[in-house]
Amino acid sequence: MRCENRNSPIDEACIVSPEDIRAWDSVSRCCSPERFRMDLNATAATPWNKSVAKVFVKDFIAAEVYQCRSEIKIERAFIAHFRTLKRRYERQRQTDAEISRSTHNHAKDQRRHTVSFSFLLFQQRLKIAVNTAQLRKHVNILRDLRPDGMSSDEPDPVDMGLGVRQYCISIMPWRSPALNSWLRVFDTTYRFSKFYLQEDDRGAPPRVRTAILPNSARPQDYSSRRPVPGLPGNTYNPEWLRRLHPVELEDLRRGAEYSFIHDDELFK
Repeated sequence: MRCENRNSPIDEACIVSPEDIRAWDSVSRCCSPERFRMDLNATAATPWNKSVAKVFVKDFIAAEVYQCRSEIKIERAFIAHFRTLKRRYERQRQTDAEISRSTHNHAKDQRRHTVSFSFLLFQQRLKIAVNTAQLRKHVNILRDLRPDGMSSDEPDPVDMGLGVRQYCISIMPWRSPALNSWLRVFDTTYRFSKFYLQEDDRGAPPRVRTAILPNSARPQDYSSRRPVPGLPGNTYNPEWLRRLHPVELEDLRRGAEYSFIHDDELFK
Protein backbone atom coordinates (compact mmCIF):
# COMPACT_ATOMS: atom_id res chain seq x y z
CA MET A 1 0.00 0.00 0.00
CA ARG A 2 3.01 2.28 -0.54
CA CYS A 3 3.54 2.76 3.18
CA GLU A 4 7.02 3.19 4.64
CA ASN A 5 5.91 1.62 7.91
CA ARG A 6 2.75 0.62 9.77
CA ASN A 7 2.25 4.19 11.02
CA SER A 8 2.55 5.82 7.60
CA PRO A 9 -0.66 7.16 6.03
CA ILE A 10 -2.26 5.03 3.33
CA ASP A 11 -1.84 6.46 -0.17
CA GLU A 12 -5.22 7.51 -1.61
CA ALA A 13 -3.96 6.42 -5.04
CA CYS A 14 -4.23 2.84 -3.78
CA ILE A 15 -7.96 3.23 -3.05
CA VAL A 16 -10.39 2.51 -5.87
CA SER A 17 -13.00 5.15 -6.66
CA PRO A 18 -16.76 4.45 -6.62
CA GLU A 19 -16.83 5.32 -10.34
CA ASP A 20 -14.27 2.64 -11.18
CA ILE A 21 -16.20 0.07 -9.15
CA ARG A 22 -19.39 0.87 -11.05
CA ALA A 23 -17.55 0.67 -14.38
CA TRP A 24 -16.08 -2.76 -13.60
CA ASP A 25 -17.70 -5.69 -15.45
CA SER A 26 -17.55 -7.99 -12.36
CA VAL A 27 -16.14 -10.80 -14.51
CA SER A 28 -12.55 -9.83 -15.31
CA ARG A 29 -9.97 -9.16 -12.61
CA CYS A 30 -10.69 -5.79 -11.05
CA CYS A 31 -7.06 -4.63 -11.01
CA SER A 32 -3.50 -5.75 -11.69
CA PRO A 33 -0.43 -6.19 -9.44
CA GLU A 34 1.03 -3.06 -11.02
CA ARG A 35 -2.12 -1.01 -10.32
CA PHE A 36 -3.31 -2.69 -7.15
CA ARG A 37 -6.33 -0.91 -5.69
CA MET A 38 -8.53 -2.02 -2.80
CA ASP A 39 -11.87 -0.68 -1.63
CA LEU A 40 -11.12 0.14 2.00
CA ASN A 41 -14.52 1.80 2.32
CA ALA A 42 -16.13 -1.66 2.18
CA THR A 43 -15.59 -5.12 3.65
CA ALA A 44 -13.37 -7.88 2.29
CA ALA A 45 -16.51 -9.73 1.14
CA THR A 46 -17.55 -7.31 -1.64
CA PRO A 47 -17.16 -8.51 -5.26
CA TRP A 48 -14.38 -5.96 -5.86
CA ASN A 49 -12.35 -6.94 -2.81
CA LYS A 50 -12.87 -10.65 -3.48
CA SER A 51 -11.32 -10.05 -6.90
CA VAL A 52 -8.50 -8.03 -5.30
CA ALA A 53 -7.73 -11.01 -3.07
CA LYS A 54 -7.44 -13.30 -6.10
CA VAL A 55 -5.05 -10.85 -7.81
CA PHE A 56 -2.90 -10.74 -4.69
CA VAL A 57 -2.79 -14.53 -4.32
CA LYS A 58 -1.75 -15.12 -7.94
CA ASP A 59 0.95 -12.45 -7.79
CA PHE A 60 2.23 -13.70 -4.41
CA ILE A 61 2.71 -17.22 -5.78
CA ALA A 62 4.22 -15.99 -9.06
CA ALA A 63 6.81 -13.92 -7.18
CA GLU A 64 8.32 -17.14 -5.71
CA VAL A 65 9.68 -15.23 -2.72
CA TYR A 66 8.02 -17.38 -0.06
CA GLN A 67 7.63 -21.15 0.18
CA CYS A 68 3.88 -21.11 0.83
CA ARG A 69 1.87 -22.15 -2.25
CA SER A 70 -1.51 -22.69 -0.60
CA GLU A 71 -3.99 -20.26 -2.15
CA ILE A 72 -6.35 -20.68 0.81
CA LYS A 73 -3.68 -19.80 3.39
CA ILE A 74 -2.39 -16.87 1.35
CA GLU A 75 -5.91 -15.50 0.87
CA ARG A 76 -6.62 -15.78 4.60
CA ALA A 77 -3.43 -13.89 5.40
CA PHE A 78 -4.36 -11.21 2.88
CA ILE A 79 -7.85 -10.82 4.35
CA ALA A 80 -6.42 -10.41 7.85
CA HIS A 81 -4.06 -7.72 6.54
CA PHE A 82 -6.95 -6.09 4.64
CA ARG A 83 -8.91 -5.69 7.87
CA THR A 84 -5.91 -4.07 9.55
CA LEU A 85 -5.54 -1.64 6.64
CA LYS A 86 -9.26 -0.86 6.69
CA ARG A 87 -9.15 0.08 10.39
CA ARG A 88 -6.09 2.28 9.77
CA TYR A 89 -7.77 3.95 6.80
CA GLU A 90 -10.95 4.65 8.78
CA ARG A 91 -8.93 6.27 11.58
CA GLN A 92 -6.89 8.19 9.01
CA ARG A 93 -10.04 9.76 7.53
CA GLN A 94 -11.61 10.73 10.84
CA THR A 95 -11.12 14.22 12.21
CA ASP A 96 -11.01 14.81 15.97
CA ALA A 97 -14.62 16.09 15.85
CA GLU A 98 -15.79 12.99 13.99
CA ILE A 99 -14.08 10.70 16.48
CA SER A 100 -15.80 12.52 19.35
CA ARG A 101 -19.18 12.40 17.57
CA SER A 102 -18.75 8.71 16.76
CA THR A 103 -18.05 7.91 20.41
CA HIS A 104 -21.11 9.91 21.50
CA ASN A 105 -23.39 8.23 18.95
CA HIS A 106 -22.16 4.78 19.98
CA ALA A 107 -23.07 5.53 23.60
CA LYS A 108 -26.55 6.68 22.51
CA ASP A 109 -27.04 3.54 20.44
CA GLN A 110 -26.07 1.39 23.41
CA ARG A 111 -28.66 3.10 25.62
CA ARG A 112 -31.33 2.75 22.95
CA HIS A 113 -30.47 -0.91 22.54
CA THR A 114 -31.09 -1.65 26.20
CA VAL A 115 -34.78 -0.77 25.81
CA SER A 116 -35.31 -2.32 22.38
CA PHE A 117 -37.79 -5.14 21.96
CA SER A 118 -35.01 -7.57 21.04
CA PHE A 119 -33.33 -6.89 24.36
CA LEU A 120 -36.60 -7.32 26.25
CA LEU A 121 -37.32 -10.57 24.41
CA PHE A 122 -33.84 -11.82 25.27
CA GLN A 123 -34.40 -11.02 28.95
CA GLN A 124 -37.82 -12.68 28.89
CA ARG A 125 -36.45 -15.90 27.40
CA LEU A 126 -33.48 -15.92 29.74
CA LYS A 127 -35.73 -15.42 32.76
CA ILE A 128 -38.07 -18.29 31.86
CA ALA A 129 -35.05 -20.54 31.17
CA VAL A 130 -33.52 -19.80 34.57
CA ASN A 131 -36.85 -20.36 36.35
CA THR A 132 -37.91 -23.54 34.51
CA ALA A 133 -36.09 -26.77 35.39
CA GLN A 134 -36.51 -28.31 31.92
CA LEU A 135 -35.11 -25.18 30.22
CA ARG A 136 -32.28 -24.38 32.60
CA LYS A 137 -29.68 -26.39 30.68
CA HIS A 138 -30.13 -24.00 27.72
CA VAL A 139 -29.20 -20.82 29.63
CA ASN A 140 -25.63 -20.67 28.28
CA ILE A 141 -26.59 -20.99 24.61
CA LEU A 142 -29.26 -18.31 25.09
CA ARG A 143 -26.60 -16.01 26.49
CA ASP A 144 -24.40 -16.76 23.48
CA LEU A 145 -27.24 -15.74 21.14
CA ARG A 146 -27.41 -12.34 22.87
CA PRO A 147 -30.12 -9.76 22.09
CA ASP A 148 -28.71 -9.50 18.55
CA GLY A 149 -29.85 -13.07 17.92
CA MET A 150 -33.46 -12.27 18.84
CA SER A 151 -35.92 -11.31 16.11
CA SER A 152 -37.93 -8.12 16.21
CA ASP A 153 -41.58 -7.93 15.22
CA GLU A 154 -44.22 -5.60 13.81
CA PRO A 155 -47.84 -5.20 14.99
CA ASP A 156 -50.46 -7.02 12.93
CA PRO A 157 -53.95 -5.49 12.43
CA VAL A 158 -55.48 -8.57 14.10
CA ASP A 159 -56.85 -7.99 17.64
CA MET A 160 -56.83 -11.26 19.62
CA GLY A 161 -59.23 -9.90 22.26
CA LEU A 162 -58.67 -9.27 25.99
CA GLY A 163 -56.19 -6.56 25.07
CA VAL A 164 -53.79 -9.02 23.44
CA ARG A 165 -52.26 -7.97 20.11
CA GLN A 166 -50.79 -10.25 17.48
CA TYR A 167 -47.33 -9.44 16.09
CA CYS A 168 -45.60 -10.77 12.97
CA ILE A 169 -42.04 -11.99 13.55
CA SER A 170 -39.37 -10.53 11.28
CA ILE A 171 -37.55 -13.20 9.29
CA MET A 172 -33.86 -13.54 10.15
CA PRO A 173 -32.44 -15.35 7.07
CA TRP A 174 -29.33 -16.59 8.87
CA ARG A 175 -31.20 -18.48 11.61
CA SER A 176 -31.95 -22.18 11.06
CA PRO A 177 -35.52 -23.53 11.22
CA ALA A 178 -34.46 -25.73 14.15
CA LEU A 179 -33.31 -22.68 16.12
CA ASN A 180 -36.53 -20.78 15.35
CA SER A 181 -38.73 -23.65 16.57
CA TRP A 182 -36.55 -24.12 19.66
CA LEU A 183 -36.82 -20.43 20.62
CA ARG A 184 -40.60 -20.35 20.24
CA VAL A 185 -40.93 -22.92 23.03
CA PHE A 186 -39.48 -20.35 25.45
CA ASP A 187 -42.21 -17.90 24.40
CA THR A 188 -44.96 -20.51 24.80
CA THR A 189 -43.68 -21.41 28.25
CA TYR A 190 -43.54 -17.74 29.21
CA ARG A 191 -47.14 -17.13 28.08
CA PHE A 192 -48.29 -20.20 30.01
CA SER A 193 -46.63 -18.99 33.20
CA LYS A 194 -48.03 -15.48 32.71
CA PHE A 195 -51.65 -16.40 31.99
CA TYR A 196 -52.25 -19.73 33.69
CA LEU A 197 -49.85 -19.90 36.59
CA GLN A 198 -50.22 -16.15 37.26
CA GLU A 199 -46.59 -15.90 38.33
CA ASP A 200 -46.35 -12.28 37.35
CA ASP A 201 -49.35 -10.00 36.98
CA ARG A 202 -47.32 -6.83 36.45
CA GLY A 203 -46.65 -5.10 33.16
CA ALA A 204 -48.24 -5.39 29.74
CA PRO A 205 -49.76 -8.70 28.65
CA PRO A 206 -47.41 -10.87 26.59
CA ARG A 207 -47.45 -10.58 22.83
CA VAL A 208 -48.76 -13.31 20.56
CA ARG A 209 -46.04 -13.63 17.92
CA THR A 210 -46.78 -15.37 14.63
CA ALA A 211 -44.27 -16.49 12.02
CA ILE A 212 -44.45 -15.24 8.43
CA LEU A 213 -44.44 -17.96 5.77
CA PRO A 214 -41.46 -17.45 3.40
CA ASN A 215 -43.67 -17.73 0.29
CA SER A 216 -45.83 -14.84 1.51
CA ALA A 217 -43.05 -12.65 2.93
CA ARG A 218 -42.47 -9.13 1.66
CA PRO A 219 -39.03 -7.46 1.47
CA GLN A 220 -39.81 -5.44 4.60
CA ASP A 221 -40.52 -8.67 6.52
CA TYR A 222 -36.82 -9.63 6.47
CA SER A 223 -34.49 -8.42 9.20
CA SER A 224 -31.27 -6.72 8.08
CA ARG A 225 -29.55 -7.49 11.38
CA ARG A 226 -26.16 -9.16 10.97
CA PRO A 227 -25.70 -12.77 12.14
CA VAL A 228 -24.22 -13.47 15.55
CA PRO A 229 -20.79 -15.13 15.05
CA GLY A 230 -19.29 -17.94 17.09
CA LEU A 231 -22.48 -19.97 17.52
CA PRO A 232 -22.94 -23.73 16.97
CA GLY A 233 -22.89 -24.71 13.29
CA ASN A 234 -26.55 -25.81 13.20
CA THR A 235 -27.63 -22.39 14.49
CA TYR A 236 -27.25 -21.11 10.93
CA ASN A 237 -29.61 -21.78 8.03
CA PRO A 238 -27.92 -24.21 5.56
CA GLU A 239 -29.52 -22.45 2.57
CA TRP A 240 -28.16 -19.11 3.78
CA LEU A 241 -24.69 -20.59 4.43
CA ARG A 242 -24.46 -21.86 0.85
CA ARG A 243 -24.74 -18.30 -0.46
CA LEU A 244 -21.83 -16.97 1.60
CA HIS A 245 -18.34 -16.19 0.35
CA PRO A 246 -15.49 -18.13 2.05
CA VAL A 247 -14.51 -14.89 3.80
CA GLU A 248 -17.97 -14.56 5.33
CA LEU A 249 -17.98 -18.23 6.32
CA GLU A 250 -14.65 -17.81 8.08
CA ASP A 251 -15.92 -14.74 9.93
CA LEU A 252 -18.81 -16.76 11.37
CA ARG A 253 -16.39 -18.94 13.40
CA ARG A 254 -18.94 -21.77 13.62
CA GLY A 255 -18.63 -24.14 16.56
CA ALA A 256 -19.72 -27.70 17.27
CA GLU A 257 -23.40 -28.46 16.75
CA TYR A 258 -25.87 -28.05 19.61
CA SER A 259 -28.90 -30.20 20.45
CA PHE A 260 -31.82 -27.80 19.92
CA ILE A 261 -34.24 -30.28 21.49
CA HIS A 262 -36.42 -29.71 24.54
CA ASP A 263 -37.15 -32.29 27.23
CA ASP A 264 -40.42 -34.19 26.79
CA GLU A 265 -41.26 -33.35 30.40
CA LEU A 266 -41.76 -29.74 29.36
CA PHE A 267 -44.81 -30.66 27.25
CA LYS A 268 -46.60 -32.79 29.85
